[in-house]
Amino acid sequence: MSGALTLPLVGLFGGHTTQIVDPSKNEILYMDANNTCKQITEPITFAGYAEGPAFGGDKWRLVGQINGYDALSIYKQAKESGLPSVALVKVDAEREGMTEQQLDQRGINNMVAMQGDLGPYNPMGMRWWDTNSNCHNTFTTALSNSGVSQQQISEIGKQLSSESHRILPGVGNKLDSPSTSQIIQQKISNTWNSISQTASNIINKVSLIK
Repeated sequence: MSGALTLPLVGLFGGHTTQIVDPSKNEILYMDANNTCKQITEPITFAGYAEGPAFGGDKWRLVGQINGYDALSIYKQAKESGLPSVALVKVDAEREGMTEQQLDQRGINNMVAMQGDLGPYNPMGMRWWDTNSNCHNTFTTALSNSGVSQQQISEIGKQLSSESHRILPGVGNKLDSPSTSQIIQQKISNTWNSISQTASNIINKVSLIK
């Protein structure tokens, strides 16, 4: 699910993305929370939320929460009667070689595992100069950990964007992925090492000729 942010101006183009497990009547799903195993019969939502002082550097944290804020009530309203600027997209379990029950149980297990502090928060979730993240990165990681392919995740992001009419409501890089600046630095380092090795080889060959 993706819905418009309530922040002024930001809500015009940005959205908050949430993973939902909505069990069907014939599914038997369980969640082990606080060492208490209970059967799941109602929808469960999971997303990353900002906590701590805004723009407080590393004190502004990304926290994974089950049924955080009003996500569950928003989902129920969107499912039953639709809501403006809220998009719902169903994951295709069969495409990933799973039954819906298998995918849903993996999703629940991952929600439990990803609860709590997920690192420094960045409202843009670009992972450009640093590895700070937002709900989009959380969403991508949650689906990936549940066994959803990157191809389908990307398609889901595009569909969420199209149906919610938001520029940035979809997916992002995984939480454990390097930042773009780290990737660039690594490529520069690899290129420099390659040039240095080539130059060294040439010098060695010239020395042998002499």
